[in-house]
Amino acid sequence: MKSKKIRRRLDEAVGADHVVRVVRRTERESRYSGFVLRVGAKWVLMAPLADGGAFDGLIAIRLREVHSVRRDTTFAARAARLRPEWPPSSLVPAGIDLDTTAGVLRTIAAEGELIGIQTDQRLDALWIGLLHEVTRRWVYLHEVRPDASWRDVPLGYRLGRIDTVETGGQYLRGLRTVAGRGPSA
Repeated sequence: MKSKKIRRRLDEAVGADHVVRVVRRTERESRYSGFVLRVGAKWVLMAPLADGGAFDGLIAIRLREVHSVRRDTTFAARAARLRPEWPPSSLVPAGIDLDTTAGVLRTIAAEGELIGIQTDQRLDALWIGLLHEVTRRWVYLHEVRPDASWRDVPLGYRLGRIDTVETGGQYLRGLRTVAGRGPSA
């Protein structure tokens, strides 16, 4: 799908009551179904849905990473309208910046909330942690491991390689509950 058509479909989906299915270029077996909340210069913000139409946090996907956008015709949109979080526009963080990667990282999560990032280097990995610092070219996370233990020092990732940023989902909330406050708290 061409980038102009992708952009048009995403723009049309903002504020609509239908669910879209987004497929990433580098990981075509991964599909994200949800509501498109906002589209910026470089990123799209979605409210992804878990099975059964429950909202599952937020995900920002780099626009250049979007391979295709299609309407999802399952019952998920109807189920989501029955959720207490409806409408999904209420989930958008105030002041979200979707024009730069640094902006997405700084504004997607509330203070003390875990974020997960994926890069184009390792498609099978999701690095999760508390935002420590964002510089001109790097983001540093106080990482929490899958066993809910914290790494001792922040680790850095190149901003230009980050393809997705997520927060607030069930997995991240559960991990945060078990991991506790973390090294920066």
